[in-house]
Amino acid sequence: MTKKSMGWMLLMAGLLAVCCVCAQAETDGQDAVALRQGIYEELLDMEWELDSVEKFPPQEKYRLLFAMQELGFSFDAPPLPDEAEAEKAYNAVLEEQLGRLDAVSVLDVMEKTEGPMPLWTLEMKAWYGDYLVARSRAQGTWRDVLPGDDDLSREEAVEIARAAICQAFSLQESDLDERMTAVDFFTRDGEAPRWRVSFYSGLYSGADYEILLDREGQITSDPDLGILTPEEAAAAQ
Repeated sequence: MTKKSMGWMLLMAGLLAVCCVCAQAETDGQDAVALRQGIYEELLDMEWELDSVEKFPPQEKYRLLFAMQELGFSFDAPPLPDEAEAEKAYNAVLEEQLGRLDAVSVLDVMEKTEGPMPLWTLEMKAWYGDYLVARSRAQGTWRDVLPGDDDLSREEAVEIARAAICQAFSLQESDLDERMTAVDFFTRDGEAPRWRVSFYSGLYSGADYEILLDREGQITSDPDLGILTPEEAAAAQ
């Protein structure tokens, strides 16, 4: 075997090893997401049955805290439910980790782990929507779905949105870089899926700029959602 052939074999072996590592990392990442989703489902079902986290008995609050540690929250192991003042200790941990105790919910736990809901991945939004539908808890006709092979990618939708908004509002790319980007791929009333791309300075104060695209990337508007085309929105300012 020549040195050149040996070199090619070593190169191919190295590339194969890298591909295997990347494939395993992707699988591990998918497994981690599925694990988190399984924990969320258990907690959401428990919350639905007991009405609210505040009303969780000590045993369920202990399970909630144990689940939070599985999700990556860091705090000392809580006392067992039958120990003295266990519930007081549970409440103290929940308040420390979630910032409050009143009106706290499993969704607060999810947002601490996954980030604010508007910024969730398409996969997490679709999973949550499917969960609500499966439990007959979905409200309205909005359904988050995943794009198919023939649809725009998330990255393509964001690129089109950024270009259209910058042109209509005479913005620089850096103006949008300073904002958070929320992306939805959704259906309403069984219609064809569409993209909504929103740019926020503050997530819960309304989007600064928002655009709708059909699945091929054409810009649309929807009076029911209160979303105009960028040109219409700029003219209305």
